[in-house]
Amino acid sequence: MIEEFIFKHSDVDLVFLNVESWGSATELAQFYDDIRIAPKLRILTFHKYHPLYGSSKSYLSDLYLTHIAKYGHVYAYDDSKESAFPTSKKIILTLSISYKILRALGKV
Repeated sequence: MIEEFIFKHSDVDLVFLNVESWGSATELAQFYDDIRIAPKLRILTFHKYHPLYGSSKSYLSDLYLTHIAKYGHVYAYDDSKESAFPTSKKIILTLSISYKILRALGKV
């Protein structure tokens, strides 16, 4: 409840959600349809579960695809570094730095 309040009503620009457990999947289901939170979400998922790169056909994969279609912010990662996909840390740092620069320039 506190997270939801903060994400809706504060100066939070980006919310990174790494869906690795049922708890984070529940948070995604709770936030993805909230117009005050959903555009801020940057969802990270293991590349095998990403709807465009993986082969998973599940509720979560469908939720990811819906979010991609509406907001375009679902990123495939591989923390094991066994594929060409970037690590979750690299994705978060790259997006955060770029967003900070855009914000400083008044472009977001």
